Amino acid sequence: NDLEGQLMLARSYATLGKGAEAAQIWAKVLALEPNNREARSSLAISLLQTGDQLSLRAGLQHLRTLRTAEPDEPAWLWYESVALARLGQKAEAKAALQKILTLIPPDSENGRMVREALKQLE
Repeated sequence: NDLEGQLMLARSYATLGKGAEAAQIWAKVLALEPNNREARSSLAISLLQTGDQLSLRAGLQHLRTLRTAEPDEPAWLWYESVALARLGQKAEAKAALQKILTLIPPDSENGRMVREALKQLE
């Protein structure tokens, strides 16, 4: 139940490419501290990386929780668009990407990346 120890273990698993193990530990951290931003975002990303439908949906829920606190955070919108696209929800994925374009400099590298992702969803 040592929060710092669990955080260190989850980070270590993630660094070693052990996504499933990292996800389990991130979930434990959230059980200990439900508002832990690092744990929630890392768990969401770990779940998206698995690619299976159940994990994508769970990751999407975590991203939506993060967006409740930070609705205009481009990173959460980006990952949300990834999950939605993989779930076949292209219109919703496009909407998330279009929102990002209102939040970042349009001529930035990230802006170009978002526009490219929008093209791929056509």
